Amino acid sequence: GYIQRRSSRDMGNTSSSVPTPAASPRPGSVPEADTYREKAGKHARERDAARDRAQKEKERGDKRAAQKFFDLANQQRDLMVAANKEAARLYFAHYNRGRDIATIDLHGLHVKEAVAYVEAHVARCKRDKVPALTIIVGAGNRSA
Repeated sequence: GYIQRRSSRDMGNTSSSVPTPAASPRPGSVPEADTYREKAGKHARERDAARDRAQKEKERGDKRAAQKFFDLANQQRDLMVAANKEAARLYFAHYNRGRDIATIDLHGLHVKEAVAYVEAHVARCKRDKVPALTIIVGAGNRSA
């Protein structure tokens, strides 16, 4: 078909003129992206704590305090989403630097991020009449 799915393990057996970055993301491989992932994790923990506190306040009958913590949880969620989006952008840029349009590398991306990048890239390839697309995926060792 149109799309070829390849893992980084498969890529070791190919000869290509396209430079291949490190096979899988590891802490420190894309420091700026790693920092954004860490920030996203911090915001997720703060969101969960605020949500828990909001629920306790609601159970106590303090609707005003509950709303304050629900609002805080929503703010933390928005910050988490923004940090993950920037991390994905940085990982994608790093692992696809020097690649042509016919190949994309999804290392470092969470599943939902990877799906969005693939959908956008497939649309671009169809628009530009690229006959095939190779997608390099990870092994899922650190899937979120």
